[in-house]
Amino acid sequence: MLYAYVLLGAGIGWFVFELLGVVTPKKLSSIAVEKWLEENMVQKLQNNKKTGAVLSRIEKLLAKSNFRYRNRPIKLIYFLIFEAFLFLAGFYISFQLLKNFVAAVLIGTALVMISYQLLVWDAKRVQKKIKSQMLNFLLSVSNLYGVYEDPVRALQELLGNLKNPLRRDIGWFLDNLQYDMPLRYCIDAVKLRIGNSIFHEFLDQLELYMTYGGNFQETIIDLVEKTYQMENKEAQKSSYIWPTVLVCVILTVIYFVILFSLVKNQPKMMYFLTNVPTGKMIVVTMIVIFIFVGYIIKSAAGGGEEL
Repeated sequence: MLYAYVLLGAGIGWFVFELLGVVTPKKLSSIAVEKWLEENMVQKLQNNKKTGAVLSRIEKLLAKSNFRYRNRPIKLIYFLIFEAFLFLAGFYISFQLLKNFVAAVLIGTALVMISYQLLVWDAKRVQKKIKSQMLNFLLSVSNLYGVYEDPVRALQELLGNLKNPLRRDIGWFLDNLQYDMPLRYCIDAVKLRIGNSIFHEFLDQLELYMTYGGNFQETIIDLVEKTYQMENKEAQKSSYIWPTVLVCVILTVIYFVILFSLVKNQPKMMYFLTNVPTGKMIVVTMIVIFIFVGYIIKSAAGGGEEL
């Protein structure tokens, strides 16, 4: 236990020392701290092949999810800080209860995995909503384009009748166009938020039309036909990931309820689990089984939503 506190204290001390060495008290602000963390932690992790791929995946999920601040996707650095806090909290509580370093690390890791799966579930739920709105969206754009003969004007007129999340992201797209942001920048940013191949093609065709002109009405009709075909193919598919999250959360709650119950009502059993080597092995084995069951459920429930 003392060893864990020493490591934690040394880590915090090193972090504060490094932070004060880069950021003077006059410049110590949330923006300065955020910039320092991004330059010294996030960029180094992104430059690594293995961690870079993971962080890229998380960043895309954050862009597509409903976890937002002031209508903007949460920054990667904030999510990583939250995950670190979650791990440390899970590790500390578990270590206090079990006095088992390996078990505490596994439980902290399991909490991080569950929070990540919640992010995946939310991103897929958002994309599923967008997919369900896509056909009506294209048909409405087609009708309004026939009236105004201007796709951007058609989007502006349609915006008030759309539902989130499509309304939110198209509204962002139109606002940035209005402030003379480059069209390619706006399209790339919205593509990150909306992982729908039909919508991506719609944006690409919109860019071609605004650059070179052409028959945009025919393009929309083609996209409507593709949407019909995709809906028919996927009508029988179900790819929800929520069972993974639900089962893992239930298992975690049950696990901690049993631990607290043992602490209160079965001190001899708790002593065996926390002090005797055999008991410690039983605890670690239980946690490994718990993580393995969650992984199996995830594999069975994993799906094919566009992300």
